[in-house]
Amino acid sequence: YDPEQAFEMVIEWMVSTGNSISEIVMGWSRKAASTGLHLVPIPADPFALPFSSKSDPLRGPIYITLSIDSLPKMATKLLEGEGLFNFQERILVKFGFIPFHDPTTDNQRQFVHVSGSIFVMIPSKNPASSPYKSVRKRGKLLKVDNNDTACSPHEEYITRHFSGVKQAGESAHIDAKACIQCMN
Repeated sequence: YDPEQAFEMVIEWMVSTGNSISEIVMGWSRKAASTGLHLVPIPADPFALPFSSKSDPLRGPIYITLSIDSLPKMATKLLEGEGLFNFQERILVKFGFIPFHDPTTDNQRQFVHVSGSIFVMIPSKNPASSPYKSVRKRGKLLKVDNNDTACSPHEEYITRHFSGVKQAGESAHIDAKACIQCMN
């Protein structure tokens, strides 16, 4: 047990109604709450990409850039390599996110908000050592060629749907200087 870590419990059933599953999960949630645990139902694949333009727009990822331009040059040097990932993780922890490890994604850091309603993924710039990576789509594991020019499915989705994201004034971003002030 680690209060700083999210755990996953997968429930699969053959035949049941939505109401009976909901009642069972809510009963478990009440029992867990009496012991100090917080059980929150989440989607089977919280980072699933939309499969068509008619998919639920709230299930698609939203790209948020971290603007480090406002930081002093000395701080920018500290954010090279793993320092940037550690800085992003500290921001997320400060705002109530806890690590959420998915064994199918080795090269991405995932977090879930304590409310269970928001999921954050920090994609890694370092590709996995294997030339292939596994991608889970609707419960099926697919092998995808991971050559040097290929992006992750999430990066492709973001590039396709937010093509002007790097232009000034068009993207959502977080000012790193403001985040440092709120951490202190």
